[in-house]
Amino acid sequence: MIQHDHLREVALTRFQVIAPLLDPLLTAAELRARLAEVLYRHLASSHVGSLSERTLHRWLKAYQTHGFDGLYPKARRDLGVPHVLKLAVVEAAAALKREVPQRSVRQIIDVLTSEGLVRPGEIKRSTLSQHLRALGLMHLPKHPSLPRGCRRFRKEHRNCLWQADLKYGPYLPDPARPKKFRRTYLLAFIDDYSRLVLHAEFYF
Repeated sequence: MIQHDHLREVALTRFQVIAPLLDPLLTAAELRARLAEVLYRHLASSHVGSLSERTLHRWLKAYQTHGFDGLYPKARRDLGVPHVLKLAVVEAAAALKREVPQRSVRQIIDVLTSEGLVRPGEIKRSTLSQHLRALGLMHLPKHPSLPRGCRRFRKEHRNCLWQADLKYGPYLPDPARPKKFRRTYLLAFIDDYSRLVLHAEFYF
């Protein structure tokens, strides 16, 4: 049990190191810059050992291929295997938490299940909590306060101002490549005065 706990701590530490590199919206240039920042921050850090760019890429590839289980030391293969979370599932869960910070882990799992990303009972709350905590999403402000002096704003007439917003949607099969799943996004326009939704549609 002690050996199991030690290997799990190693995997969690590795995940915390690569977590800043898992944002799917990063451009290639941003990813390179963030990688350099991670290497600099953890240079000569005792709790991750000798961290090289090659090691960092190896951890990233292991996580993208095998999920959290890929970050365990190789000796971990002979022990009881914990639940593996795919990268797409972690990204979807993180998006749901960012979208509505007051969502509980249980609610996030329910949404993932209803969207068909996971099977009922496939994810443990403790496992998903660890992933969200490593990404710094478990302590988001649930009710952000407005600065003093802010008042509700509304234009005086319809069509004076349209507002647009983009939200994460579910992963769906790519029509061009049915075996590959792609993130969808809900794009919506609303009239500021009447609150009429002028257009709302999901896109890849």
